[in-house]
Amino acid sequence: MNSYRDSHIGDGKGTWYDETHARKFDAVIWDYFIKGRLASELADCASHGAQRFLDFACGTGRVLKFGSRYFPDSTGIDISPDMLEVARQRVPQARLICRDVTRDSADDIGEFDVVTMFRFLLNAEPALRAEVLDWLARRMRPGAVLIGNNHMETSSLSGIMTVAAKALISRNRNHLSRGEIDSMLKTAGFRVERWAGFRILPTVMGKPVLGRTLQLAAERVAVRLGLGRYGVEHLFVAIRF
Repeated sequence: MNSYRDSHIGDGKGTWYDETHARKFDAVIWDYFIKGRLASELADCASHGAQRFLDFACGTGRVLKFGSRYFPDSTGIDISPDMLEVARQRVPQARLICRDVTRDSADDIGEFDVVTMFRFLLNAEPALRAEVLDWLARRMRPGAVLIGNNHMETSSLSGIMTVAAKALISRNRNHLSRGEIDSMLKTAGFRVERWAGFRILPTVMGKPVLGRTLQLAAERVAVRLGLGRYGVEHLFVAIRF
């Protein structure tokens, strides 16, 4: 089995990643739902004195750029030089570190008050998830905040279809439940405080089945009706205990 460590290594990966993300409905969910919720969480952390911010597996710097506006000290860590080159242009004020922190020395990195980790847990293999969460726990003081996401919730419609496809046609796609994430975070030293679910309506190959405008309107209604629990994408806020 190949490690997720190697999946974004190579020339052109940064540009490819940004272009691929921009074409999917995920980008609409980010713009209209997740950014607002993330802004509220980060602003709350800053109001309680948080100074040092880390975006782990920062990739091309989309979340890092957004988060860096709330804190005086911002760092992005990723294993891909090509992804970080795009991030460097996007967030020139941030400290960028190209390193596999699970294998290489990280004594110079320090501790953080707030950490974001998007599109990592689902994609990484179980051993890598555990190593990274253990590393993060050792780099965060008690009371520090970890904000992350899962972009294929098992109980969502797309998650159920993923489970069925794996069983029926051996299509190997990852999925995670809230319970599984709760458990792995608790083992590493974190306690999940709250969840928020989005992307409730299904997509096909990342494209909205109702078209962008109608699907966005339907998503807003679904969220207002409290159906986020059944969404594909879930954001969690956890505390280091």
